[in-house]
Amino acid sequence: IEVYVERTSGAFIFTAPSSVTFNYLLADPELGEHQSKSLALQLETRISGLPLVLERGKGTVTIRNRAVNRGAVLTQLFKLLPE
Repeated sequence: IEVYVERTSGAFIFTAPSSVTFNYLLADPELGEHQSKSLALQLETRISGLPLVLERGKGTVTIRNRAVNRGAVLTQLFKLLPE
């Protein structure tokens, strides 16, 4: 992913506990879209068979753990909160 950030002025990597995101919202729109498609193709091949999910959003390409999603996290959070 770092190579794509270096190639795409305005792009950056955002790292969270369960995901890594290539963010190109501040990059040239055409270049960012082109780079994101290329990155997604490479990542899909590399994560095949792993418990990871590739998600493309507006200006982003994210790899996250398949077992972690916002709905699951919120469900667990609500269980911890007092009624």
